[in-house]
Order: sequence, then C-alpha cells, then structure tokens
Amino acid sequence: MRAIKDIDTYINQYPYPIQERLEKLRLLIKNLVPEAEEAIKYGMPTFVFHGNLLHFAAYEHHIGLYPGSEALIQFKDALVNYKTGIGSIQLPHSIPLPITLIEDIIVFRKQVMIEKNQQKKRKIINAKK
Repeated sequence: MRAIKDIDTYINQYPYPIQERLEKLRLLIKNLVPEAEEAIKYGMPTFVFHGNLLHFAAYEHHIGLYPGSEALIQFKDALVNYKTGIGSIQLPHSIPLPITLIEDIIVFRKQVMIEKNQQKKRKIINAKK
C-alpha cells in the first residue's frame, strides 16, 4: 500500500458520503484559516498554521477530529454528546456535522496557535538580550 501524500488522495479513497463530509470539514478549515497549509501527518489530513492546527481522519462509523486537549477543555459543555479522547472528538456519520461547533473549535485553535507563536517569539527575543 502506498503512503498517501495529499488530502485529495486521502479523501478520494472513501465512498462518496464520507468524501462529502471530509470535504466539508476541509473547506471549513480553509475558509476560517486560509493561511494554513495542507499536509498529511500521522497518515491524516492536517492543517498547519504555526504548527499543527488540526488533524482529521475518516473511520468506519465516524470522523475523528483532533484539535488537541485545550479545545476539549474549552468546549467540554458543547461536547457532552460526543465521544472524546485525549485531544480527539468522534463525529458520528449517523448525524450531521455540527458545523457551528466545528467552526468555533477551528477559530479557537487558530487563536491558540497565534498565541503560542507570539510566546515563542518573545522567548527568542528575550534570550538574545
């Protein structure tokens, strides 16, 4: 089996209904963080913006969304009806994607990554003093 090198190839390997959900998720991220770059990391579609912004992956019964543990803490009340793990959320194929929640998570992750990048820059500047 060949390693998948881009998100189009990743999405196209699934049946159409799953492709549609994956593409919808991809477009949400691209629209909210247009400066993010696409990559495949850990075998999953990944958006990179000052580091790994978000990963997602298709499974038999759900899409796994990987926004990190900070997002799960921030949105814990909104995620009570979803199975979660360490930094992951399962979005079942049996229900529509929670678009507003996903958008809120993406915006949150973007802000977290901006803040982390600013902290990193401050540390570098302070280290040079």
